[in-house]
Amino acid sequence: MQKTATVPRFLLVVIIVAASFLAPGWGFRRTDALTLPYTSYLFSVGSIDSTRGFAYFSTSSYYEHIVRIHLSDFSYVSNLTLVNGYPSTAAVVDTLGGYAYFVSEQSNITKIRLSDFSPQGSKDAGFIETEHFGRRMPHARSHIDLTDVSPRWLRNLLWDHLAQLLRSPQCPRTRKVFDGLRRGCAELGAFLTVAAPDCERDPRVLGAEHAARFVTDQRHRQRQAMPALTVLRKDGKPSTVTEHTLRDVFNYTR
Repeated sequence: MQKTATVPRFLLVVIIVAASFLAPGWGFRRTDALTLPYTSYLFSVGSIDSTRGFAYFSTSSYYEHIVRIHLSDFSYVSNLTLVNGYPSTAAVVDTLGGYAYFVSEQSNITKIRLSDFSPQGSKDAGFIETEHFGRRMPHARSHIDLTDVSPRWLRNLLWDHLAQLLRSPQCPRTRKVFDGLRRGCAELGAFLTVAAPDCERDPRVLGAEHAARFVTDQRHRQRQAMPALTVLRKDGKPSTVTEHTLRDVFNYTR
């Protein structure tokens, strides 16, 4: 009986690897490279939306950045900022539903609407992302939550004004102005929701008397050391209206 020669498995692996370097077109080759904005962070997980042609990668940091990459030309598109406290360890994209899910080390699952990666999507969702406009504030998050501002028309006006500032060559270099505008509109909106509930559907019902009543209410809260309508302290309790906060609210809502 004629014996059949066999090649040891480890030797076969060595031959295949060597052939990938020697034969053109064989094996894996680097075809492109992309430098992302967050070079000081490691990326923990990623997922691909093959239907729409995007990839999503998450940084392993407290302020977790979800970066969106366009696959057709391998270019950076936009990002979102999350505050999970723990980096994501797994990610999956629901291409039919239009959502991405990121799971953190503490088994927290964050659901992200994929349309939120665009300026219009963020406006509809109730926040503004400064990096959508190419702006990064030092030592501050790029995500500004506007969901505490109501009615909806007031929130949209605020978003449009913030977007105009971000597009302007004279854009503020810190978040102080943006946070002041958000706080002022939140206080105004909370007052109007109670004082003129019909304005939620039609802002044309508002008049000069509502502005005067808002000023009177804010001054009364300051004199009596009463809590603000919407602003909370770090411990979750309502913030007290002071002379300083009163001045900021008036200046930013003017």
